Amino acid sequence: MAKMTEKEMETILQNEIPLDLEVDSGIFEFHECGNVSIGVSYEHVGLGTHCVGYIFNLFVNGEYINIPNSYNNICEATKALTEEWNRWH
Repeated sequence: MAKMTEKEMETILQNEIPLDLEVDSGIFEFHECGNVSIGVSYEHVGLGTHCVGYIFNLFVNGEYINIPNSYNNICEATKALTEEWNRWH
């Protein structure tokens, strides 16, 4: 699979990210295709210690590509992740 639709990305996010990610436990790397994979972390964001969110990135040939923003819900990142994923395929 090279380029993908937003629906395909949403399915990947819903099915491949564990529901029990711990806050500030590092990056969970998943869905690898060729030289590109997706990473997600669940961490404290913003100024308040009670604010947590999902931070996404891509790994392309070992290079870390940050996806801007943090997300309260994994599916909120679908559009941004799809655009960036397709840019590298």
